[in-house]
Amino acid sequence: MTHLTPAYFERGLAGPGEEFYGIHGTKVISACLERPVRIGGWDSIPARKGPIPLKPFIPPGSVWFCESEKEVAEKVRDLNGCHIGGYTDFGFGQILIGLWKEGA
Repeated sequence: MTHLTPAYFERGLAGPGEEFYGIHGTKVISACLERPVRIGGWDSIPARKGPIPLKPFIPPGSVWFCESEKEVAEKVRDLNGCHIGGYTDFGFGQILIGLWKEGA
């Protein structure tokens, strides 16, 4: 999985052997990640006017190497181009799915 846009996951980074962010039947093998990108903003609603705290986002170009169970492999492939994580309504978390074959 490769991130095209920054991604936010409230519970932090998934480690080796853990499920990849709610995608059941997956297991993180490894990842190539840069330092988090800190993104915040400004709340312009008059009652709350003020800064929105900075949050750590996974930077675009980050790559996760995962395995999936055969039963969910098609479901995982269908995530190609989808958005995962938080703030997806704002375009965050878009991913591409690639396939790696052992010995290839």
